[in-house]
Amino acid sequence: MVDTCFNAFWESTTSASNVSRWVGWVKPVAGTIKINTDGSALGNPGRAGFGGVCRDKNGLWLRGFSGNIGQSTKMMAELAAIRAGLQIGGGMTADIQFMLRANPRWKITHVFREGNQCADFMAKLGSSNDEESVFWDNPPDVIALLLLANRISTLFLRE
Repeated sequence: MVDTCFNAFWESTTSASNVSRWVGWVKPVAGTIKINTDGSALGNPGRAGFGGVCRDKNGLWLRGFSGNIGQSTKMMAELAAIRAGLQIGGGMTADIQFMLRANPRWKITHVFREGNQCADFMAKLGSSNDEESVFWDNPPDVIALLLLANRISTLFLRE
């Protein structure tokens, strides 16, 4: 699992990244949920946290999470975010009847920051708070515009 996560990050950082491109959040396919995660370290190492957002096929907020892991590195914060996302995702499937009939298929991929702004915000929130773990049934008001931008497939230029 750690190798899979490391490879997802490594491949994204070693490919040609000096090319400008349009990036946006991609909705999950019908019958699945998408869990975007991110880690944040204010310094590397530094005060670190994680966060994530669970959304449905329409981009609607299902649940969010954030947390602080103390002094750590960006990579450890990223891994903490993935672990929390898998834990919350597993719990959500028990609550959603049609998901119970399906075998969950986990897929870990890298997404550029421009396509992961909501999770990025939640991770920064986690690193700036003292709580180990917070679950959000409703999104923080300050990310309402980011959520809307994702739902209407807004693209952002990555330079």
